[in-house]
Amino acid sequence: MARELHAPRRYRLLSKVPLSVSFPSVAYRLDFAPVFGCPQWSLEANSLAGTPNWKLCQSGDHEAPVLLAAAVYERGFEVMHPTAPSAIMERLCREGRAECLR
Repeated sequence: MARELHAPRRYRLLSKVPLSVSFPSVAYRLDFAPVFGCPQWSLEANSLAGTPNWKLCQSGDHEAPVLLAAAVYERGFEVMHPTAPSAIMERLCREGRAECLR
C-alpha cells in the first residue's frame, strides 16, 4: 500500500490579519486580498524578500470577505502538509497566533 506524502491539515488563526511571520531567510505578511478578475478573496502570505508569495485559502462568493473571515478565524481552513503554506501555519502555531485543528 502506498503511503500518502501530502495530507491536509486544518488551521485557524487566533490573531487578526495583517500579521507577519519570519523565518531565517524570509518574512511574510499575511493579509486578505481580492482575487483579480473575479468576486473572490484570499488569505495570502506575501514575501517581504522577493521570494514566492503563497495563497493560504480562498473564498468565492459576493460576500467573500465575510465568508473568508469566518473560515480563517472560526471554522478553519485546510492546507496541504508538508508545503510552504503549512510551514507558515506551523510557525504561527508555535508562536501562539494560530492553531492546528487536525
